Amino acid sequence: MTLALLRCILTEGTVYYDGIPTDKINLDALRSNITIIPQTVRLILSIHPRLQIGNLQPELISGTLRQNLDPFEQTEDAALNDALRAAGLFALQDEAGASRITLDTKISGGGSNLSTGQRQILALARAMIRESKIIILDEGTQQPHNCQNSKFSNPHA
Repeated sequence: MTLALLRCILTEGTVYYDGIPTDKINLDALRSNITIIPQTVRLILSIHPRLQIGNLQPELISGTLRQNLDPFEQTEDAALNDALRAAGLFALQDEAGASRITLDTKISGGGSNLSTGQRQILALARAMIRESKIIILDEGTQQPHNCQNSKFSNPHA
């Protein structure tokens, strides 16, 4: 379904995005409104090496969390914190008793100092900051911490 939405494969039927057939939308415009949060970026790129998606979440860079969420410094700290809260990072820290991650927390290259679940939560926050219209989670409940699984499964809990 994802590959059909992104127009990477031909389909017999018509795939619609916001009520418009995707074959009538400029490909760059279509893909720039979609964010994919994979388990690992390397896996997706090895399966589809020529897949060019504007919002395929890149590896985290060495720097602060703020730099990873907003590399062009276009977003206020309050909005960054709101996205982190909405993605579940603060609830995860409160419930798990984990050390507090803030906008000034240093992130190692590739996010090696974070769990897979934390990296996915940061990718989700980044997608919210970018105001992506569609967010595709690759096995979204596979790696988040156990206390987050119920939030993904039942967002109204």
